[in-house]
Amino acid sequence: MTKYYKGYYMITARCNLSCSYCILENAPHQLKQELSLTQKKELISHLYHNLNFRSLTISGGEALIIGKSVPSDFLQLLNFLKQFKFDDTQKNLKIKLYTNGIYLTESVAVAMNGIIDEVSINIDSSDDETLLLIGRNKSKQDKYFLKVIGAIKLLFNQGIKVKLHTVISALNYQNIASEVRSIYNEVKNANSAFCQWKFYQYMSYDEIIVDEKHKIDIEVFESVKREIENNLKGLDVDIHFKNNQEMNQSLFNILATGIAQYRLPENTWTTTPRTENLLNYKSMEALFERNKIDVDLFNTYHSYKLIDATN
Repeated sequence: MTKYYKGYYMITARCNLSCSYCILENAPHQLKQELSLTQKKELISHLYHNLNFRSLTISGGEALIIGKSVPSDFLQLLNFLKQFKFDDTQKNLKIKLYTNGIYLTESVAVAMNGIIDEVSINIDSSDDETLLLIGRNKSKQDKYFLKVIGAIKLLFNQGIKVKLHTVISALNYQNIASEVRSIYNEVKNANSAFCQWKFYQYMSYDEIIVDEKHKIDIEVFESVKREIENNLKGLDVDIHFKNNQEMNQSLFNILATGIAQYRLPENTWTTTPRTENLLNYKSMEALFERNKIDVDLFNTYHSYKLIDATN
């Protein structure tokens, strides 16, 4: 029986925000290695036809600002992705988008209709001061939360489902549990299809200064988890908490340069190995073998069940 996979493609390292917990590989020499739009299309086609991917989350950086003309390259990418949309679940490529929503205009949302199945957006707080500390607000005049709610409304108008992501760190752990119910209400009012919310424990990137600002231990994360569960109890939202252990075990990021980053048990973030360009692998079996990837563990997090539309 053919096995199918789901993947996370960080299509660009460029971003319009500077979130203080994010470590992007976007030094000038790294950005020069980013695949061109033509190469990005070639890689997606290879993932689909040769490596049997049937679910792909397109992320960044900020995916909507790929290329030199925003949002022209992203719209071209959407047009390319049409060819992978089928009624037949065995052929259909489920396409998700992970965005901060700032460049999500009405015309972009319209272009996404029928191509993007789900959009994930980060909301780490509804408080402007906290968002300024994190970096989602660039100045005291910015209103990231309100901008995101506006983007979520645009997605609702196109019938596109919304999922929230929240990173729990030292900057927001004391207040996020008390905010989640009001955030839920704002998002639900903007898009009634909202029904999934994922919470992440801040993960170390081996940067001492960044870790000192954001790191929380598992006991704190579990305590906040219990508060959030209690405050969202009875509401129409499926919540999932992803701690560092799960994040480490599930790590397989397809990077903007066309290689993939994964993790072996002995690795820290800075020692995570990288594959060759994924175009060099004619099958997933070859990728597993040449990179000593634990197949069972990979399948636990990245196999894709065609009959499960929520996967």
